[in-house]
Amino acid sequence: MNSLLKSDLFRGKRLSEITTESVAKYHAERGAGWKVSANRELGFLKLIFQRAVEWGEVSRNPAALVKKFPEPKNKLRILTDDEATKLLEAARPHLVPFLRILLTTAMRPHEAFALRWEYPGWDTEKGLKVSVVSLKKKIIFIPGALAKNHKNREVPLSKELVAMFEALPRDSKSRKVFPWNSAPKSFRAAVTSAKLKDVDLYTLKHTAASRMVRAGVDLITVTELIGHSDVKTTMIYCHISSETKREAVEKMSRIYFRTPKNADAPPDPATVIPLPSLRERVYN
Repeated sequence: MNSLLKSDLFRGKRLSEITTESVAKYHAERGAGWKVSANRELGFLKLIFQRAVEWGEVSRNPAALVKKFPEPKNKLRILTDDEATKLLEAARPHLVPFLRILLTTAMRPHEAFALRWEYPGWDTEKGLKVSVVSLKKKIIFIPGALAKNHKNREVPLSKELVAMFEALPRDSKSRKVFPWNSAPKSFRAAVTSAKLKDVDLYTLKHTAASRMVRAGVDLITVTELIGHSDVKTTMIYCHISSETKREAVEKMSRIYFRTPKNADAPPDPATVIPLPSLRERVYN
């Protein structure tokens, strides 16, 4: 709700001064970045105005006619590697670094929007409310004020990410790494150009987390990187596929069907090392 309170569309205005048009505009801007959050905030606005109507503070509810975005039911939108590549290729050059950060770190969009270049004393500052990229420490620091679980966390930078950050221009006044506060129009243009459907900025976060799990990164590490409070939440990214199950059986086969001569050769039934019988495992 922090973005709702900070919006220029509502700041300093009485409830009676807020129009349906301003609510719809805010909802559309927020929905370009993350539809679920936009829908929750729209519901909050509707409740506020409903109470205001009941108490006689306003005559009508300007949020009542604004419709929520459709949300996927129990299914995360995950980009394939080919789709992610198409999106990066379709994006304008100034947008690519932002997309790469989400795809490689699984940061939430608002954490990336809040990124600032490191400055003297940032690491001892109390009540820090912005993310900080430190090329000296090779990390991105995300304060608890921004994190979903309200805990500080560090995201290490790969050499590729360090090189990318070093090549970016810097704004010495605002220290902002990226000039946007919400999804830029160029993102929607890139999605359209890449011919992708049901994709928003949170899709990139989900894709990164899912890809980490597929790459064999343990769930505890993924949980820490994402900033989840419970590993059970991270398990939504554990997609069991026929390919994954085949890989598991193949790995076990390489262990228990190895031959003493050449482990890479096809197993010869006559030379396969047999597994001990149940009786042997119990009594020996």
